[in-house]
Amino acid sequence: MMRAVVLSFDSLSADLLGYYGNEIVSTGNFDRCAARSTVFDQHYGENFAESPRSHSWWTGRYTFPLETSQQQPRSTLFERLQQHGVVTRLLHVPGGHVPLPSSHNQDDEESESATGRVGVHSTFESLVQNGIEFIDAQIKNATPRWMLWLKARGVHTDDAPSENTNRPGPADAAEAIYSEVERIDEVFGKLWSRVSELAVDGPVLFMLTADRPCFVGNTAEGATANSAIIHQDVARTPLLIASFQGDSVGSRRQSLVQTIDVAPTLLEWFEIGADKTAQHGQSLLPEISEVRELNRDSIFFGSRNVFSGIRTASFLLIRSEAENGPKSSALYEKPEDRWNVHDVAQQFPDVAAELAARLDRSFTASGSGE
Repeated sequence: MMRAVVLSFDSLSADLLGYYGNEIVSTGNFDRCAARSTVFDQHYGENFAESPRSHSWWTGRYTFPLETSQQQPRSTLFERLQQHGVVTRLLHVPGGHVPLPSSHNQDDEESESATGRVGVHSTFESLVQNGIEFIDAQIKNATPRWMLWLKARGVHTDDAPSENTNRPGPADAAEAIYSEVERIDEVFGKLWSRVSELAVDGPVLFMLTADRPCFVGNTAEGATANSAIIHQDVARTPLLIASFQGDSVGSRRQSLVQTIDVAPTLLEWFEIGADKTAQHGQSLLPEISEVRELNRDSIFFGSRNVFSGIRTASFLLIRSEAENGPKSSALYEKPEDRWNVHDVAQQFPDVAAELAARLDRSFTASGSGE
């Protein structure tokens, strides 16, 4: 008997949650979940394009820096699981930027649109309620192997109200986002309680994650704005995994992880082999069980023809990738320079050159399909 529940948000910043250090927003249910999970402190998205055709959640493979037209349909996580007898269900809230997997569309019998009443809170509430009903049905039917994926829209600055302008100002947007996160946290508590009950009866894996952060104030244009990434270290998103087993409960990991690691983790949970190339993610189960640390010294992310980035344990290199403009880059020390203020490329020219070369190689490898 193997079960898995995934809750993903298209947009949610790690810095908005209490267990990632936020002392303003009240996220008691998220914090309660983190206390029984392995928390990954260095989790990042990979493709910040405005309208991606595919997503690494579904394939476990980098989509950045491919052009949208190059993001060809690939075998998805859901197809792989179904081929091995795992019952899958994808429930989603419409309107987010992350596309559905190629094996689903809004009219597929395996995909439901949880609309609910008007508003983010009521919509997310409908999603969670439908998810709990699916869990209850699998228990009633004694389904031995199943996975439920709840894809929520998350938090967006476009939803923030403003009385005086068409677009919220920084203070208004921040307050609206804080309230929205607290409403989501309240509803999430119902799902977490049901998953915790489920774990009493047998193995279950729970994952909570997000694709990209939400931006406040002058970064409200979104992740495609260069300044949103270069001037603030807000590309980090939450990732916590609860297996309800072993000594890893309530522990934290500093390994560099990304959205590409979600699918391989789920495949290994169901004892299904995953692809292993430089363009694919890695299972995080060995990290959770403390069998071994993740073998990765760098991660890549960006938006095609806008910017690219490479992050190591000690440095972050951001480079402009504008087609018709001059290319510029900046190097920041990590984790000391959290907000990417001090460009240290002149102090560490060899490091800047090496990371730029690795970025170039990643572009080449991605284009060749390696």
